[in-house]
Amino acid sequence: MDTDVQLAGRREALGRWLTARLPACERVSIARIGRTGGLSHEILDVDARWEDAGRVIERGLIVRLDPVAYRKRQRSNLRREFDAQSVLYTRGDVPVPEPLWFEDDTEVLGAAFYVMERVAGQAATDQPPYQSSGWLAELPGHDRAQIWRSAVTIMARIHGVPAGAMAALGQAGSAEDDFQAHVAN
Repeated sequence: MDTDVQLAGRREALGRWLTARLPACERVSIARIGRTGGLSHEILDVDARWEDAGRVIERGLIVRLDPVAYRKRQRSNLRREFDAQSVLYTRGDVPVPEPLWFEDDTEVLGAAFYVMERVAGQAATDQPPYQSSGWLAELPGHDRAQIWRSAVTIMARIHGVPAGAMAALGQAGSAEDDFQAHVAN
């Protein structure tokens, strides 16, 4: 399917879906939709707009779709990813975008997906690999060092979250189950 045609169809479908998610709001629309980087998931970058009690709301959203054509894992990890991000967001000590909605109905966009807020910034890309080319590789050494230190600090915060806070994630199956399924195939 042609990329522009596919994006137009997804724009319409996402607009209908968002209208159903915001029943108290009026004139819900997707002003813009585009693809952005992502190796493990297809990612859509969306500008949404709606009216809530006469007030115009414009919000940048990111839609992360479950991989369909190429999957690194035997089973989807999308729900656990959304739930983990929700826990981290709620705790407030790890900077993550606000997770908004999860949708497991594959009829909406062709795959399960979740929607989160879009935050300002520049993401490192997977293609080409950020370690060897692109804006991050081209930064001066001291700037790259600061980015890596920040990344390690954030990883330490994530690892400092008590296991009990993430207990619900195990209900969807464990990472060990995913690994065993992968090795078995």
